[in-house]
Amino acid sequence: MKYSVIIPTMWRSERTLPMLRELDGCEFVKEIVIIDNEVSSCPDLSGISKLVYLPQKKNIYVNPAWNLGVETSTSEYFCILNDDISFDVSLAFKRASRCFNVGYTLIGLDQLSYDYIDERKVASEYYGFGCCIFAAKKEWKPIPDNFLIYFGDTWMVSTYSAVYKIVIDVETEMSTTSSSEEFSKMKETEHLEWQKLQKI
Repeated sequence: MKYSVIIPTMWRSERTLPMLRELDGCEFVKEIVIIDNEVSSCPDLSGISKLVYLPQKKNIYVNPAWNLGVETSTSEYFCILNDDISFDVSLAFKRASRCFNVGYTLIGLDQLSYDYIDERKVASEYYGFGCCIFAAKKEWKPIPDNFLIYFGDTWMVSTYSAVYKIVIDVETEMSTTSSSEEFSKMKETEHLEWQKLQKI
């Protein structure tokens, strides 16, 4: 089973380049689709052989980048990754593949994947789910245009037929980019938009 890996980035994490190298050497990875939302910060990617590079003239934000990445991808299965996490790549893809083999169509991370989580930090049962998502392309429905940063993973959970959570030991600073002050106002706006969507 081969995967298209989709990673939007603004190159603000030191974990991104090492992760790209590990993904490049992984037998499960067919291609690595990078949506570059800050091209001026892009490092040398010449050593990444499976790279599909999509530079953007301006920041298109996370969810539109996911949409673009899935549209560009060429595998039946894809993996959407945050750019600020580290984990055992081969183990994660093996576990996801087992889930697909028994009929699941969307796999994300259980909150137990994170050492620092405790009851004060868990906002919902799907906290951390979207840092690493595996999905069958046949069930993909593009994320609506009014969600730029938040609720992308929530949208996927609500639209896929068979959802499962796996535990993979993950190291991350969590929301390295989206926690920036420049994006904080968008969280409230998109939360209201999600509430409206639930009432339709």
